[in-house]
Amino acid sequence: MDWCLTNKPKALRAPSQLPKLGSSDHYCVLIKQSHRGKTTKQTITRCDMRASCIRGFGSWITTFSWDALFALDSCKEKFDFFIQTLSTAIARFLPTKVSRMHSTDKPWLTPKIKAFIAKRQKALAQFGKDSPSFHMWRNKMQASIKTCKRQFYERKVKSLKRTNVSRWWKEVKNISGISVKDDMWYNQLLDPNTADPLGTLCEKINDFFVGLTSPLSPLTSADVCHISVDVIPEELISTVREVQGALNSIKVRKSPGPDGIPNVLLKSFSFELAPVICDICSRKSRLRQLPCPIVFC
Repeated sequence: MDWCLTNKPKALRAPSQLPKLGSSDHYCVLIKQSHRGKTTKQTITRCDMRASCIRGFGSWITTFSWDALFALDSCKEKFDFFIQTLSTAIARFLPTKVSRMHSTDKPWLTPKIKAFIAKRQKALAQFGKDSPSFHMWRNKMQASIKTCKRQFYERKVKSLKRTNVSRWWKEVKNISGISVKDDMWYNQLLDPNTADPLGTLCEKINDFFVGLTSPLSPLTSADVCHISVDVIPEELISTVREVQGALNSIKVRKSPGPDGIPNVLLKSFSFELAPVICDICSRKSRLRQLPCPIVFC
């Protein structure tokens, strides 16, 4: 009983004192289990980024000719051709995979581990716990869990031991299975009386940032009509080398931009894509239009 009260305090409600029993001088203490809400499920769609799929995409892009794009005159046509061509190739060589994640899943849990768990359970139901098939999938699952825990610690937790001891301890408890979601910083700002506290907090943050610029008057065409630029200086035109450097500086673990192109492809094949993106951006600048919607910084 002591272990439950000390190790799992969030699983129990606050104790309440009851009257004495008969002539005893001891009070009774009633402890009820806390109400657990339903776990939410989230469907995640991502590209198949296995090495074999990336090699297939690399074989295609290293031999593909972009002469048709260079021959186009309109910047919009260039951009549409670029996005359509890459999107078709990505759908062909890196097909999307759908995985379901639960709100209670650990941060190191991956779809690969879930697949091993499903195969282990299937082997258990068909052949029993003493079968070689069950042992094989169980061992694969255990090895994969151990590897993912170690990689998660090396990537996101280990460095915090010297820079942020408090955060390091929270992440260690997260890995060990002790939930710390209720201790996150934003939970201190949530209003428990609202139906959607997290959404309300997002609205408050959005209203705050909008209010910073609300006293300013928006620009009109009359404010900029007197500005005339006949020739764009060459030093303002992006070069292939600069674009390739920007592509190489992309963080592959970040989410893709509005174009939906995975960052790992932009960085891995920067040599092949730099001339194409540079041509689109340069054409955009020479036509004195808005910056290109391709986000690679």
